[in-house]
Amino acid sequence: MYGARDIFGELFGMPVANDHLRKSEFWALQDITFELRRGEAIGIVGRNGSGKTTLMRIIAGLINPTKGKVVLNGRLAPMLALGAGFNPILTGRENIYVNMSILGLSKAEIDERFDEVVAFSEIEDSLDAPVQNYSTGMTTRLGFACAIHTSPDILLVDEVMAVGDMAFQLKCQKRIRAMRDAGTSFLIVNHAPQLIVDTCQKAMYLKDSRCAIEGESMEVIRQYEEDLRIGSVAKPSSYASSASEAATHASHAAKIVSCEWHGADSGAVKAGETATLTIVIETFVPQTAVSLMLRIDPAVGLQHLQWKEDRTARAQAASILVASTATDGFPIADMKLGVETFHLECSPLALNGGEYRFLLWIFSSSPNKESLLLDLHTGYFQVESSEAMQGSNVFQPRQWKRSTSSPESSSNVII
Repeated sequence: MYGARDIFGELFGMPVANDHLRKSEFWALQDITFELRRGEAIGIVGRNGSGKTTLMRIIAGLINPTKGKVVLNGRLAPMLALGAGFNPILTGRENIYVNMSILGLSKAEIDERFDEVVAFSEIEDSLDAPVQNYSTGMTTRLGFACAIHTSPDILLVDEVMAVGDMAFQLKCQKRIRAMRDAGTSFLIVNHAPQLIVDTCQKAMYLKDSRCAIEGESMEVIRQYEEDLRIGSVAKPSSYASSASEAATHASHAAKIVSCEWHGADSGAVKAGETATLTIVIETFVPQTAVSLMLRIDPAVGLQHLQWKEDRTARAQAASILVASTATDGFPIADMKLGVETFHLECSPLALNGGEYRFLLWIFSSSPNKESLLLDLHTGYFQVESSEAMQGSNVFQPRQWKRSTSSPESSSNVII
């Protein structure tokens, strides 16, 4: 009924007042204002249902905004659902012409770029087969190839970066970076923080239909991940399946008061030198057989939210370092009421210079020997380094040697 009323109002020049909500309506987006400049890439992150796809559809012209306006200068190419506009009965060749015509190209322009589209999509052998016989990967590859070969000024990318196999994904990311360097502007929606940081200079975090924070991509992603962590801790079932674990975590039996890294003499943390993690824990309910587990990850990523069944395998696969009092020969028999301080000394710290995220868990054993999660802390720390190990997060003090036939001419280089 609302839709019909709005359509008739627009047709006859009598739009319905749009400054208030009608029954059962809600605001999908409110007060979103931003500017995308030439050659700039902005990433959009947020929980499911926060309005990311709605915003992209409004910019693409698929939905009219209830209030406000969108101003576009240049050719727009939306990649919202790759292959969604393909006719399954038509062949791949025919769909290329239809799809790129819809995106604003003339037949002459399509003829000129046709071979490039086919080569990029890697569907030469199936070009004249109906698209209904294509696999999902083939269809999305063709849709991606059509979109990027329209030479757009603005490209909207909504969760379509996972196209095809790994080799094709790398090719897509390389092309997108080349397009950005050539002056194409990007608006990218993606749940992969590393991709947002690598691709976008700026980012927006949508929360509850509004823009919670906008700015440099690393800072926005950090706030987004922190909100996800807090939300997950509020739901203990995200980390445990047993009712006893959920009850223990919800009762706040123990709390990590502070968790800080520092170098020698409480100075900066430096690669190749001694670094100490100081942990302050307050216990509200006496615990037995307690263990602390530390995990260090790259500064950006959501691996900690996947900490479920196979904890050890997931941590080792995704992390730079995992340490535990249970496996490092430091048993904690009990924790009494009050505040206690623990220290983890890394001598030397074998991390390369850069920014890292660390997570600390407190576990306690239940009578049936199950591990109960008591608390979780997430933080960031910076490692300074005068020397770099290119392509590695590990700092390994090292020495090069060269032996020749003459002992007098041998040389050493120590780093």
